[in-house]
Amino acid sequence: MGRTYASAVKLTGKSIGTLRNYASVARRIRPEDRDAALPYRTHTLVAAMDPDDQRLWLARARKWGWTSTELQEQVRASRGAEADTEEDAFRKPSTHADFKCPNCGWAWTGQPYVRRGTA
Repeated sequence: MGRTYASAVKLTGKSIGTLRNYASVARRIRPEDRDAALPYRTHTLVAAMDPDDQRLWLARARKWGWTSTELQEQVRASRGAEADTEEDAFRKPSTHADFKCPNCGWAWTGQPYVRRGTA
């Protein structure tokens, strides 16, 4: 462990791995492309992208109010589908219940849980 990291570990109480992750993301995303309104995890999700894509996805996350998990889902979905140029395709999902348990009536938004090997 280098002197700089050893000092930073003492000052911050963070692990060396955490500090290295911070440094990696900081090197990959230019300061002018970062968005202070978005959480760090959001930035980690776009760090491996080229700068144009970083700006695009960070802007979408902010515009649509996505959580980092929602951003991750949108990025995954975009990789599996044709590029969609309509911004409306990236709106945050509505908060109404998309699913309802036929037995108890409990409603939720998101994907239904399906146990592997049963469906």
